[in-house]
Amino acid sequence: MTIASHSTESCYLNEDDNENDQRRKSLLNDPNYGIVLCFLDKFRNILSLPDYPLQRFEDHLVNCQEPNSPRLIDFHFTLLKRLSLAKNAQHEKFDSIITKFASRFDVHDSEHLKTIGYLQADINLKIRTIKNLLESQFDVNQILKNSLINKLAREIKSSPLGRDRFGVSYWFFMDKNCFVRLFREDINIDRTWTNIANNCDELENFIKLLITDFVVRKKFPDWIIDYEQFSSLQPSNDFEQYYSPTPVNVNKEDEEEMKKNKSISIYFSNN
Repeated sequence: MTIASHSTESCYLNEDDNENDQRRKSLLNDPNYGIVLCFLDKFRNILSLPDYPLQRFEDHLVNCQEPNSPRLIDFHFTLLKRLSLAKNAQHEKFDSIITKFASRFDVHDSEHLKTIGYLQADINLKIRTIKNLLESQFDVNQILKNSLINKLAREIKSSPLGRDRFGVSYWFFMDKNCFVRLFREDINIDRTWTNIANNCDELENFIKLLITDFVVRKKFPDWIIDYEQFSSLQPSNDFEQYYSPTPVNVNKEDEEEMKKNKSISIYFSNN
């Protein structure tokens, strides 16, 4: 291989990596992805869905260079079969089958899929389609419906890991391989969804910001931190500097509605 051809190949690889990075960023900051993760975390066992490591699931979703992963296709087919759809589906017919399903919810999504195919489709469309597949289970899947008959709404809804002093919610997900994702759901009207941590180091750094928050430490001066690595950390204003909610202008009606819904949670379509 010549130097020129090697350089060209490296350029293409970098472009592919950059595109995948952008698609992953869009995925991680899409609130629909949070709904999908909450659903799988709570109802995977009830629906007997096969385990799908989170990192692999994301990699397969953001991929737009290699052919669609058979595992990702099977994941869609499993959900379709739980809806009594695509019972005899074949992999080579995946695009047409998923396009037909998407047309039930949004004609623009189905036209987009029909034009460029699932592999090259916008990542937000992909996760929106999966969300629709999951939420449709509430309406059609008798096993899921029966399991929820005697449950209260608070038992069905997902709850965040916790909230900071501003009332902002944080959602944490970890698979069996200790692959972690931490998200922040803001208190603004749009309920902005932001990816905060993608690995254990980033998670630890965020925890440090929380426990060194000078406002919290001032309010609880006797707070003792048992974890040795954190016990010597000094109060700072870093948390407020980086994570103070962005002020928004809201009318009185919206302000009252926000007060009523101060406890922010992700709800599924049947709540």
